[in-house]
Amino acid sequence: MLKSERYDVRVEEPAQSALASFDPPLRAKFLRTMQILEIDPFVSGTGGFDFVDSRAFIALRNAGFYIRRLKARAIIDWRVFYYVDESTKTVLVKEIVHRDEDTYEIASPLAQRLKKNYLEYLQGR
Repeated sequence: MLKSERYDVRVEEPAQSALASFDPPLRAKFLRTMQILEIDPFVSGTGGFDFVDSRAFIALRNAGFYIRRLKARAIIDWRVFYYVDESTKTVLVKEIVHRDEDTYEIASPLAQRLKKNYLEYLQGR
C-alpha cells in the first residue's frame, strides 16, 4: 500500500489526556493497537480486532453520528472511540475509556460527549 493511501490518525482531547495518563507499557499497547486505523479504519473482525458497534452506537449512527469503536485483545478492558473523515483520510480519536456497564448506554456521559464533539467537528470543517 502506498503511503499516500494511509489515514492520518490524530489523537485529540480528551483521548490525548487519557493516553498521556497511562503508564508507558499500556500507552505503547494503545499506540500499537491504533496503528491499524492508519491502514483501514473500517476493517472488521480480523487480527483480533473488533469494530462491531453496540446498540447505542448503532443508534447514534442512525441519527447521523458516524462514530466508531475500536476494541482489541491487547486492550480488552478499554475502548477507543473515533470518527473518520473520508474526504481528508483522517481518523480522529476522541475518547479512550475503560469499559464498564455505562460505556454503551445512549444516555451516558460518554455518548453525549461523543455527540457534542462530533457536531463541533462538523461545524469546524
